[in-house]
Amino acid sequence: MSLTTHICATQQEAERRALEELFVCFKESCADKGHFNLAISGGSTPLPLYKLFLADPRFDAKKITFYWADERIVEYNDGESNYGQFQRMALQLGHETLNCVPLYDSTLGIIGSLQRMRQSTVTGLDYIILGIGADGHFASLFPCTQTLCPQETRILEQPAETRLTNLSVLNQLRKKANATSSTPWTDPTKEPICDYYLSFNRETDSLKERISLTHNFIQSTPRRAIYLYGSSKASVLKSIQKAMIDQTDTLPAHAYLTRSLTKHSHTDLYCDHLANALAGFTDRSVYTTQGLRTC
Repeated sequence: MSLTTHICATQQEAERRALEELFVCFKESCADKGHFNLAISGGSTPLPLYKLFLADPRFDAKKITFYWADERIVEYNDGESNYGQFQRMALQLGHETLNCVPLYDSTLGIIGSLQRMRQSTVTGLDYIILGIGADGHFASLFPCTQTLCPQETRILEQPAETRLTNLSVLNQLRKKANATSSTPWTDPTKEPICDYYLSFNRETDSLKERISLTHNFIQSTPRRAIYLYGSSKASVLKSIQKAMIDQTDTLPAHAYLTRSLTKHSHTDLYCDHLANALAGFTDRSVYTTQGLRTC
């Protein structure tokens, strides 16, 4: 996997650079097969890029199929729905119909949504847009991410209230069993496309249900873009730099950047000078073989 880091003066400049790179990939894909499969992430960081993208007449939306890197188990009209948030923004910009494949559909349920994605005709993504959280997560792969073993998946067929109660009990049992464990994070799933994940918030002692593309499937995408802007992302940017030097992967973001399944894949990492400076990137030699561009 090759990596190019784009250090830009402002977030706006980074977004403009990212838009041009995305357009190049769009053109190449459409010239090759007449279509472009794009996966996008939720969160606030990439929203300005999506607005630029949807307002740019160079992109023919009819040739694009939108997928999602991750989704919460909520209705489309819920404020936390990544798909719903994107659709509302698209409507405001005049896009009434887009080719979209949401990760979660409440009419199908959790198991039905997983089966639809796993059995979909998509042969792969052309491009994926990711953010990285301050805790080192990407998509819905958190440091405290859990999956269910085959015997436990029957819980997903239960009504929401019963399901969450049983999942909380299951989580407490797992916490006791792993109380002395200090095993570094690893993606536990072997599914090729997506899986159901539990994330545990230690501060609120609560569980969140999500569907996410798996680490392996994300790694198989030939082009990927990651966005890290502002002071809130400085610490994770610094830890990524250290992980790349030490070749460690104790957090999901570390594993993403230090392991690869596809030799010909490429990642563009976009950050502004504020995040870069606060992370202490005074020695840029780490980028010598991976590429460094300054906007």
